[in-house]
Amino acid sequence: MQEEIFNPKPRLGISTCLLGEKVRYDGGDKKDYFLTKTFGRHVEWVPVCPEVEIGMGIPREAVRLAGDPSKPRMVNKYGVGYLQGQVYLQPSPKELWLLNHV
Repeated sequence: MQEEIFNPKPRLGISTCLLGEKVRYDGGDKKDYFLTKTFGRHVEWVPVCPEVEIGMGIPREAVRLAGDPSKPRMVNKYGVGYLQGQVYLQPSPKELWLLNHV
């Protein structure tokens, strides 16, 4: 039996761009120094970027979720659906793993 090692830091999911990775639609990041330097000392970050996880490139067209919160659609700035939002609503293999291990 493998012994589980206790990690005193809680694991928290966070947008990858907030940690300084250049994964945003415009090829930039939104690094937050409070999160990375201050709060980050007390947690173990689990970075996630759903847009990159479903294969959207960097840079890419900006998208947002719109419509019914129980069945959101991913749309561009003109309200045109991105693949009818179906891809976004299906978790990637990494997101499924995180859901089961965080």
